[in-house]
Amino acid sequence: MKREYHNFEKDSFCGRSVFVPKKDGAGEDSSWIVAWVHNEETDVSRVHMIDVQKFEGEPVAKITLPQRVPYGFHGTFISIPN
Repeated sequence: MKREYHNFEKDSFCGRSVFVPKKDGAGEDSSWIVAWVHNEETDVSRVHMIDVQKFEGEPVAKITLPQRVPYGFHGTFISIPN
């Protein structure tokens, strides 16, 4: 079993994460992890989109949110057929 870690910026902490499969992905590692991350020093919340195949690398996207997301916030990804 291979173990990998994704490190966030200093003073940043992750709440609950969501697993999102890539469209037409091949295999369970063809997906993203979407995580709500809060920086305690700057008081900025972001959504990080992390490619599971490059889990230890930089996120594919970091989306800054207009307000803080509290720890414990969670959501669900539901695929809608075309």
